[in-house]
This record gives sequence, C-alpha cells and structure tokens, in this order.
Amino acid sequence: MLKRWKIGEPDIKKAEQLRRQGSISQLCAEVLVSRGIENVDRAAELLNVSEITDPFLLKDMDIAAERILAAVDSGERICVYGDYDCDGVTATVMLTDWLLCAGADVTWYIPTRKEGYGMRSDQIHRLHEEGVSLIVTVDNGISAIEEAKVIKELGMELVITDHHRAGDELPEAVAVVDPFRPDCASPYKTICGAVVVLKLIAAMDGGEWEPALEQFGDLAALATIADVMPLDGENRFIVQRGLQLLANTERMGLISLMAVCGMEEGEAVSAQAAAFQLIPRINAAGRFASATLAAKLLLTDDPDEAQLLAGEIHSLNQDRRVTEQEITDEILDEIRRNPKLLSARVLVFAGENWHHGVIGIVAARIMERFGKPCFLMAKEADGSRGSARSFGDFSVFECLKACEQHLIRYGGHPGAGGFTVSEA
Repeated sequence: MLKRWKIGEPDIKKAEQLRRQGSISQLCAEVLVSRGIENVDRAAELLNVSEITDPFLLKDMDIAAERILAAVDSGERICVYGDYDCDGVTATVMLTDWLLCAGADVTWYIPTRKEGYGMRSDQIHRLHEEGVSLIVTVDNGISAIEEAKVIKELGMELVITDHHRAGDELPEAVAVVDPFRPDCASPYKTICGAVVVLKLIAAMDGGEWEPALEQFGDLAALATIADVMPLDGENRFIVQRGLQLLANTERMGLISLMAVCGMEEGEAVSAQAAAFQLIPRINAAGRFASATLAAKLLLTDDPDEAQLLAGEIHSLNQDRRVTEQEITDEILDEIRRNPKLLSARVLVFAGENWHHGVIGIVAARIMERFGKPCFLMAKEADGSRGSARSFGDFSVFECLKACEQHLIRYGGHPGAGGFTVSEA
C-alpha cells in the first residue's frame, strides 16, 4: 500500500468561533475549518442552500426550452438521446417522463457500451427514418461535432444538454446547454447531466424549480451521487431533498429495486445506501447487458414488470462483482510480478477478454489503492476501449485531449474519462 493518510489538525479556536457564529456543532465546525472553510458566510453557502439557481443562467437554456416546447406543441417526433451510466439513464428517464406527461410524441435511445459513448451516425440515420425531427441529448453531445453535421444534413435539429468539458469547438445545434461552456455565466458548474435536465424541465415550466425537484429529485440525487459530484451548494440541497423523496418514492422501478437490495419501503435512504446499493445495480444493466433495462425499470408503472426487471438487474450486478474482482486480481498479479510498474507517474494496463463494462470500476480501485492515475484498456478485435480515473490534480480530460490525434473518440472530465483506440 503506497498511500499514507495525513490526519489534519483543525484550528480549534477558529472552529469554536465558526461554531458560535454559524450555530453548528463543534464537530461540523472542525471539519469545515480543516477543509479551509473558516468564514461563516462560506459555511452557510455550503450547508444552508435551500434553492436551485435560476436555470436560465445556463447559456442557451431559454433557446433549448423554447425549441422543445415548440416541438411538443406542433406534434414533432422527439428523441431523447442518452448515455448508459446512471447519470445518463436517469437523465433520459427524467426528460422522457416529463415530455410524455406534456403530451409529446417522444422516443428515447441509449447506446450500448459496445457502441460507445455519445451519438453515432448510424443511429441518427435510423432515427431520421423513423420520423424524428428533433434530437435532445442528455449527459452527452458536447463533443459530437461530426454527428451534429449529419443531423443538419438530414434536415433534423439538435438540442444538446451535457455537463462534460467542452472542446475548442462546439457542435452546431439549435442550443448547446453545458455549464462548462466558456461563455456560460451560471455560477454553479459542477453538476451532473441529470441536474442539467432538471434545470431544463424547470425552464420549460417557466423557471419554477420546485415542481421539477418534487417530481424528479429522487433520480437527480442518485445521478449526483453516482457521478461523484461535490456535495456542496445546490448539489447538497438536491441530494438532501432527493433522498427524502426516495424513501417514499411512488416510482415502481425504484420500489422494486430497493426491495431486491433488502431496503424497506419508507425506510430512510442514506447517500451511502444509494452509492453502494442502488447505483451499482442501475449501472450493472449498462455494463453487462443494456442500459435500456434500467431505463425501462425507472419508467414503468407496472409493478409486475418492475419486479421482473429489478430481479434481472440484480442478477447482472452479481455477475458484475465477479468479473470486476477477476480483472482486479489479474492486474494485482501483474504488479506483484513486476513491481517496477508502480514507478510510473500514471498506471496503464491492458488485457485480453476484459469486460469493457467494468474496467472503469477497476481503474478506480487501482487508483485508490496506489494513489496514481490509472488507465485501463480492454483489447478487442478492432482495437481497444479504455477507461481512466484521475488522482490529485491530474486531469483525465486534458490528457485525452492532448493525444486526441491517436484516439477514435474520447470524452470525460478531469476526474474520469473513456476513450477508444484503433488496433494500429
């Protein structure tokens, strides 16, 4: 084990002052001071947020909301184009559910892991043939430069909602909603894709965020925890309220999923229970079969269908655990045989027959164990698919961007990313 914990010693006098001024516990004050938060206003900003920032502060949000509502009113066929992780699945479900309630002609699509992250030209052509005129991305799209061109050539229109880092060029679209756009004035950047969708729903409801949070806060909370967003500011508020809603959810899929996890209906749900019980099962569908299973689970109103889907997803999660451990053991064995591998600044491993659906989890395990960024690649017949996890100040996204000429595709943010390389 190469990591060594450094136990912080908070300034007790500053903590005591913060405790008195902020009317908080001594323990809470010491934790805040140890994290560099000594001002009562900053502490209140972290702990006492009770609202979501104006959704229209996000660049292009007004245009996105107006275009989607126009499509609903005119009966255009809309496709919500999502992603296969928990954030992408919940974002897909949230927007699809809201559009269905609004009477829209809507379909949704989530790619498989084999297809890879983001939009694909073949699926765009298929959607065009099915009569879709407007594609709305959730949790992806910010790097879809070529795919946006295909959409335009086919006479369709595109609205992008994403939360990943933007490149030097933005895709051509009716609207591009992403807090990391260089020209986006929204003060709170570190939100997941589902929260961007939550704000989109609020924008389409005239800017009122309360109804959106009450309807979809449970899913937004799961996505925020799943994408390891910082639990401060509005994220903290969304997760706090979302977990309360989750305990008494009326969503059949979540009720059945909690049941297979051994959680009682009405039982308080902690962030830890969400992170280690519910979220891995939602992700298991996309890792070992198709994320459409998880989306169908969260969309269904049929208790029998929900029970069947939850059982299937639970079984997939058990398979995920076994496969994940096998790959981890293989990497650790390689390190034992060649300890010099640990002298590298970044750990890179590749393997035959590795399941690409779990290498991200394994990369996180290796990173945590050895305290270094980790890149893993699953070798396949026509190339390799990789997943990376960061450590410290190392930015996975900037690393991938620096070598983009060698990659077929890539995406991510400073903490994590995915990529595809050709066989050559």
